[in-house]
Amino acid sequence: MKFLNRFYATLVLISGLVLVNSCTKPDNPKPLGDAGNTIVKMPSEEGYKLISLNLQSAPQTFVLVEVWRDVPNEAELNKTTIAIIKQNQIVISDFNSTNGTSYIALPNASFRVDPATPRSGDDYIVTFKPGEFYKEIKITVPDATVLDPTKAYALGFRIGSVDRGGKISGDQNQILVEIGLKNKWDGKYTLHGDFYHPTQSPNWDPFTVNVEMWTSGANSVKIFVPDFGGFYHPGLFMGTLNAFGAQEPEYTIDPTTNAVTVQNSYPGAVTFYAMFAGYNSRYDPVTKTIYAKFGYNLGPGGTFISGTSRAWTDTLIYAGPR
Repeated sequence: MKFLNRFYATLVLISGLVLVNSCTKPDNPKPLGDAGNTIVKMPSEEGYKLISLNLQSAPQTFVLVEVWRDVPNEAELNKTTIAIIKQNQIVISDFNSTNGTSYIALPNASFRVDPATPRSGDDYIVTFKPGEFYKEIKITVPDATVLDPTKAYALGFRIGSVDRGGKISGDQNQILVEIGLKNKWDGKYTLHGDFYHPTQSPNWDPFTVNVEMWTSGANSVKIFVPDFGGFYHPGLFMGTLNAFGAQEPEYTIDPTTNAVTVQNSYPGAVTFYAMFAGYNSRYDPVTKTIYAKFGYNLGPGGTFISGTSRAWTDTLIYAGPR
């Protein structure tokens, strides 16, 4: 009980000190009035944003850029601020140089700008009305099929100016927006496969691995293996998951029959695939599953030759968007 009384007395003393301290008036009070500036920024992760665009003819509208203003006080919030956001090719060029990418500008003729942020030349006019912290620049792509899925598109933006003495953010003032084209077969997949090689995998060894299928054409996708960081077809080589170099399997789906063919799309390829005779390589739209059996060094008409052929059997089950 004595312990509890001492604890209670200490608690009362501490509470009293906190109360006295909280009521003490600071020596030099600073009014919160009109100090500071309005700052306009375009927040993003390392100045980059990805937009996924379905490869379809139906119109698609999406938010391209988010623009924010930080205001110093309520008086500034209740005023109108106009910022000019410039579409800037240098942002794309600098990003390519820094990251080893090859983005090109999304053609102006392929999209329409939301009238809420009207465009004049390369300038987008963003108007913050009284009470608004946040604005969006939206565009509509009427028909994405006019774009080339083999190209990497992007748009670069930089804050050009802010009216009424506003400031441009020092570290959030530009952004590159990648416009990633995707057809309906694009996505993450679980690959259940087996592989035949006369010395490395003579028993058609089965394996399972997560892969991605990347849009490479209007109705084609290339297999990408995240574990390898590139376009390969995996297989078990002496019991270890591995892959051949200089091979990038590309799967083409007939949009009418759903028949699947596979070819090596590696630049300068010297190895070419054939589909296996008697196997129904196809896409099942109900289960979103790709079935394919192909290889090289096959006999006439895609016949298997033991000891000579190299071959894969794929069951690719859709797991979700990438």
